[in-house]
Amino acid sequence: MVITLRILFGLWLLFGFQLGAIEMRFDSGLPRAVTFSEPEEKTNEETAVLRLFRDEFGGLRETQWSLKQKVEDSSHVHLTYDLLSHGQPVFFQQLKLHFNKKGYIDYLTSTLKHDIPVERLNIDIQWETQQDNVKQKLFPKGDFHGSLRGKLGLWLSEDQKTAQWAFDVNAVQDRPHLVRRAIVDAETLEVLQEKRILINYSEPTDSRVETTVNVFPRYPTAPGGSVTAGMSAATITTVDASRLYGPSIASPTFHVRRDIIQRPSGGNYTEVPPANYTPTGDTEPAYAYNCAGNNCPNQQFDAVNVYFHLSQYRAWLQNKWEAFGASMTFPFDPLAVIVNFMGFSIQSYSDGTAVPATTQSNNAAYVGSPCAEDGTMERCLVFLRPRPYDCEKGGGSEEFYPLGREALVVAHEYQHYVTDMITGINFGGSNQIKVGDVIHEGYSDYLGASYVSESSTTDTAVVGAYAFSECPTNYQRNLAIKKVYDDSISYSSPHRPGWVWASALWELRGEWGSSVVDPLAVKSLFYLSVEPGFLESIEALIQADKSLFGGVHENRIRQLFYDERKFLGSLTGVFQDEDKKIVKLGFQGCATVTHPTHSSGAASLALLLVWLVSTVWLGRRGRSC
Repeated sequence: MVITLRILFGLWLLFGFQLGAIEMRFDSGLPRAVTFSEPEEKTNEETAVLRLFRDEFGGLRETQWSLKQKVEDSSHVHLTYDLLSHGQPVFFQQLKLHFNKKGYIDYLTSTLKHDIPVERLNIDIQWETQQDNVKQKLFPKGDFHGSLRGKLGLWLSEDQKTAQWAFDVNAVQDRPHLVRRAIVDAETLEVLQEKRILINYSEPTDSRVETTVNVFPRYPTAPGGSVTAGMSAATITTVDASRLYGPSIASPTFHVRRDIIQRPSGGNYTEVPPANYTPTGDTEPAYAYNCAGNNCPNQQFDAVNVYFHLSQYRAWLQNKWEAFGASMTFPFDPLAVIVNFMGFSIQSYSDGTAVPATTQSNNAAYVGSPCAEDGTMERCLVFLRPRPYDCEKGGGSEEFYPLGREALVVAHEYQHYVTDMITGINFGGSNQIKVGDVIHEGYSDYLGASYVSESSTTDTAVVGAYAFSECPTNYQRNLAIKKVYDDSISYSSPHRPGWVWASALWELRGEWGSSVVDPLAVKSLFYLSVEPGFLESIEALIQADKSLFGGVHENRIRQLFYDERKFLGSLTGVFQDEDKKIVKLGFQGCATVTHPTHSSGAASLALLLVWLVSTVWLGRRGRSC
């Protein structure tokens, strides 16, 4: 990082006088995460926003911020803006402002690091004229069958030193898992970046007063691996008409169907009526999950179980939102949910009908992009068919069980949708895990576990307690185990470092209770940028605590996440003073998870910068990666 005169002057002020305020900025002068103290002069929202744009971004050329989302609660108005240049979107660049209803902007996050002087396109390029060429570039073998959607805009390189006109392309096959998202140069058609869009892992009619369904309240118990024994754990539950409609299990918020493929070249989704399904033992191993023709009673039961817990979780989450005066409305409701998804390799019976091959994946996923080529599903959840798997316990195949039967996993996947709707976090590339991916997984694990625990008599802190019972070491995540982030290794999946984040929240839940930590976790999502680092993510919890509880938990949050769980790597004792006002930060907090920067204590000391993140001092505060 270049040490500018601004930084040198700030350090001189800090060490020379330790008086007044220090402005924390990028070298360009543009902010990434900034806390503003409460001014003497208060104003209304419109005036405060206009003043901030003038002061912070007045020097930007040929750019403007366009309001994308506005969410209001009892204490704040949370505003999200997309960046435009020459009237076109700048991909993955957003600004978030938080107007405190006391009369001022108290926090902002921005992904923009520099001014971006960009020339207009010297030729007229439109998506419609380049669509076939892009299709050929992405699928040179001609193996694409579906729709290609694209929009013209600007793409910034990782360091934001290069800006290119490009297309943001979604290639949607006829099965959700084949969605492909790429950034393609508008002139050369070079693939500049590929983004991950899979996070892993109807008008209501004939409404009823109530209906009775069998569900798994937490997860089935399956002693000895017996699927039948696991099925018998279902309990009878009454569901009110506000969340269940006939003749299929659909509502204003969810539309759950199951997947049946009838031919290798295509398939359909079968409506599941809200009947009183009683699960029965499979005649084949759980992973086979097959059935004769379309008679699949257990798959129908799984669809009802998924629907029930989606409805229950959303109602539970709404109560958390109401704790700080917000209401839940999402643009992609009713969310499409496919149970028994069969989108992978297909083999045919002799009569021409298709059945899933045994290479199915025991998984569930949120797809954060269009899921169907006909445009009917802009976002979706999928629960795939289970399969046998080698658990690395001597090479034998072990049985996995359907994830749709596990309440925590159902809530986990839906929380990905909620997190995406609030934060808009940019998922990592096809070969890259970003901090945002880790945060996604951590919040899904924690909030899913808290929901199931609060809905039952005992805590449930194990993700995959039933589905992965044959492979607990490799796949289960027990949030009660205190995990520590290790910046010396390259994680192959965001689930493991996400486990660290979730287990830290779970520890706080044990100290303060769910009535504190649940709304704290949900509220903190509103303070995250679309490209968060660990420092910013922790400080988002601090901002949420200040808003909800007056900052009484601030010191403990920082001690736990910085010092004990080591989200800034080898740096310990991150805050220099007892009042937690001055933070010393190395470069670890900015690294992606797959290529973390690891340094010894001595090396860290050599690279330390001193940043002010307090809201006690006057003026502007804080910068996070």
